[in-house]
Order: sequence, then structure tokens, then C-alpha cells
Amino acid sequence: MTSLRPIVAFVLAGLFAQTSASTHAAQDHPVATSPTLAAEPAAAQDGHAASPAEHPAPPAEPTAAASASTAPSAVAAQIGPQPTPIPTDHATASSDRSRAEQAATPAPPGEHTEEPTTPAPPTANRHRLLPAPAHGTSPTEPTSGKAEASPEEIAKSLLVLAKRAAGRGEGEVAETAYVEVLNSVVDEAITQEALIAYAECLHKVGRNTQAAAILEKFISMYPSAPDAPMVYISLGRTLRDMGAFTLAQARFYAVLNSTLVVSPENIQHYRDLAQLAKFEIAETFYQQGDFASAGKFFGRIKLLDLPPADRARASFREAYAFYLDGKLEQSAAALRNFLDAYPKQESAQEARYLLCMSLRRLGHTQDALAETMILLRAAQATAEADRERWTYWQRRTGNQLANDFFEQGDFNAALTIYQTLSGLRSDPFWRWPALYQVGLCYERLRQTERAAAAYREILAESAAAQKIGTAPDGPTSEVGRMAEWRLGQLVWVGTIETSMRAYAAPQATKPGAGAVQ
Repeated sequence: MTSLRPIVAFVLAGLFAQTSASTHAAQDHPVATSPTLAAEPAAAQDGHAASPAEHPAPPAEPTAAASASTAPSAVAAQIGPQPTPIPTDHATASSDRSRAEQAATPAPPGEHTEEPTTPAPPTANRHRLLPAPAHGTSPTEPTSGKAEASPEEIAKSLLVLAKRAAGRGEGEVAETAYVEVLNSVVDEAITQEALIAYAECLHKVGRNTQAAAILEKFISMYPSAPDAPMVYISLGRTLRDMGAFTLAQARFYAVLNSTLVVSPENIQHYRDLAQLAKFEIAETFYQQGDFASAGKFFGRIKLLDLPPADRARASFREAYAFYLDGKLEQSAAALRNFLDAYPKQESAQEARYLLCMSLRRLGHTQDALAETMILLRAAQATAEADRERWTYWQRRTGNQLANDFFEQGDFNAALTIYQTLSGLRSDPFWRWPALYQVGLCYERLRQTERAAAAYREILAESAAAQKIGTAPDGPTSEVGRMAEWRLGQLVWVGTIETSMRAYAAPQATKPGAGAVQ
């Protein structure tokens, strides 16, 4: 038996060497996922355990702590963009095993050891859409499923955002978006659109100086752009709102000069621009206070081939300029022509008011009263359709004309207008002041009973409103107290007059009462 021991030991040593080489090969194979499993003894894989006394101990394998420290690097290598490892030779495997043994061996006291670092996987490859290549070549970086937006697309989106924010009144948001677009390197068409929209946004909120500067920049950068004439129009309006009337006129005349050289296919467009520029020139004269020049320009404009709405506007402006210039005869004639041609125009109520005032200032009292009654009755017929506009002009026309008649001593004409006004509306704010004026007119006409009846009507309506809790406050409630005071005055005056008549009647019947001593 003793002679067989060297042979058995030799055979077992050969078997151990063979299984150990197989274990190292399996450890380097791509399908291995844990260094601990790859480092198990060959005897355990073959199903029988070897005794330490019978076999030499294998080289020290990494401990659990070493495995834990190297595991994150292995996981990162699997999920990151690293290629599939290629099996190495035995020398490389031995070198790796030596490094693992050094990591597992505790460092002597006082000696500093560096912690193993785990490389972080690249962010772009954490969610890989394509599988990693099977060979050791570097994988091509997969592209995103959605292509990045171009600068033009981003700028267009910002323009939409800015316009919507401006429409909602969010000026700061809109301005930030416009500035971002203008600071981007994009197509000229987008830049032009942004400049025009930004200037319009600033003009809308009253920042006219900045708006004018942006429009001037547009003209200096793109003098031949298709939108340049309209930019001149916008710039002229902005300068006019700033009070720079001369500069505004220059911008409008620049539009007229640009329309002198046109192509046949754009002739209608430039004709419309020229008409608009002429209208703006006349409007600038009007706002400047040069009503003579304004009336002259508006008179020329209305002779052009204009749409009905534009011609009506020019006709009304011409008549108004005559009125403000003191040319009352021309104003009255122009206003009558306007009302005959455009009776349903939005400016018809104001034109009727101007006609009444022109006739009143010319001394045509009855004509002025007739036109006033036409306005009030027309307002009464259409008040439901357009109550606010008609209410304004009927109050302004009726009160002003009636007050003029009252101050001039024409109490009958004033009474007629006040009575018409009191019957148009039933709310106290409208009705009570008109009824109070009716009472005053009756007092001046020495018809005290009718005056008292008007005051009592106000007091009765006030009491009814207080009973249901709808009594007005403020100036309207003051009208009720004034009517109560006037009624008391009338009663007191009536009592005094009755007493005086009662006292004077017996004295007149005495003999010799009328004789002269």
C-alpha cells in the first residue's frame, strides 16, 4: 500500500491541475456572471470533496468582501456600452487572480490603501434601444427616436408663445420670448415677423418709444422687405401717438413714395397702401389741430374708389373737421349728406349730435330742436339693440341742448327735451334727474301744480324703491332730497300766496279803499 501512495498522489495532483485549468477557463468565459462561482474548487464541481491533507491547497481566492467590491464594476461593465469581453489565456487569468488576492489581503496597520472605484456607466447608454454587438468591436451610439428641433422650429414655437402671452396680457412673458427669438440665428423672415410683433406688443401697452426704435431698426435692416410699407404705417402711428406729428407725416409720405415704383401684379396692393397712407396723413392733421388741412385731405379721400366703410369714415371726419374749424354752414351741410348716405353707420348718432349743435350755434333753434327729437326717438326705437351707444349720445345731446335752451330762457323747448328724456328709461339714475328738470321748467313757466306733480313722482318712486330695498345712493339719492325740498318750497309759497289773497280780498271791498287821500 505504501508503494502505491506516490502514484495515487501523482494521479490526484494531475486531476486537480486539469480541473483547476477548466475552472479558470470558465471564469474567463462571457457567460460567467459571478467571480465567486468561477472560483469554486474543481472537486466540488465533480461531486466529491478533497481533503486538505490529501491534496495541496489551491491558491487563495477572493473573499466575500473582495467579491462585493468588484461586483459593481462587473455590473457596470454589463449594462454600459462596453463590448463583450474576449476570453484570455492562463497567464492573464493568473494575473487577475493575484490582484484579487491582494485586494482580499488586509493591509498592514498604518498603510494606506485606495478604495476600488466603480466606473459609472455613460448616461446616454443607460437605456439602450439596440442590443450590444456580439463581438469585441465598439457599438455604434444609438440615435434618439425623436430628432432635435432646429433653431427655426424653436423660434417659431417661441413666436406662437409670445403672441399668445401678449393676447392674454402677459407682457413680461411675451417680451422674454420675443427677445429670445431676436437673439437666435434664424431665417430673416422669422426675424422680421418677430420685430413687427414685438413692436406691436410694446405699442399696445404704451411703450411707444421702444416700439418706434424697433420699427426703425426693421426699416434700417430690411428696407426692401415686402412688409416695409406697413412698417412705415405702424411707425407713423406710433410717432403720432407720441406727439411727433412731423416725423409721423414723413413716414406716411414715405409709403406714398414707395408706391410710385410698383409691378403690375402688385398694383392693387400698393393702391390700398397709398389710400391708407393718405387717410393717416389726414388723421394726423386732425389730431394735430390743423382742421383746415384735415378737412381738405378727407374731402379728397372720400372721392377715391374706397370701400363703403372707409368712404363713410372719411365723410364723417370731413364734416367733423369743418365743425371744429368753425365752418358751421359747411359742417351742417356735410353732416346732412353723411346722415342721408349712411343712416345706419356707427357714427350716425354722433353726427346727429354735431348737426344739432351746429344748428344751435347758427341760431336755427327750431331746426336744432327737431334734429334733437329725431335723435331721441331714434334712440328709443333701437335702444335694445345698441343701448350703451345710444344712451351716451341721447344723454349728451338732450342734456346739452336742453340746458342751452333753459339758460337762454326757452323753457318750452327745454321742457320738450326733458320730458322726452324722462320717458326713455325707467331706472332712477336716468329718470329722476330728467323729472327734476321738468319740475324746474314748470316752475319757470309758473305752472306750480305740474311742477309739484313732477317732484311728487320722484318721491313716490323713491319710497317704492326703499320699500323693496333697491333705493339708489350717491347723487341719485340727492335728487330725491332736492325734489322733497322743492316740493316743500312750492307748498310754502302756495300757502303764503293763498294767505295774501285771503287778506287782500276784504280790503278791496271796503268803501273808499281805492280813493286817494
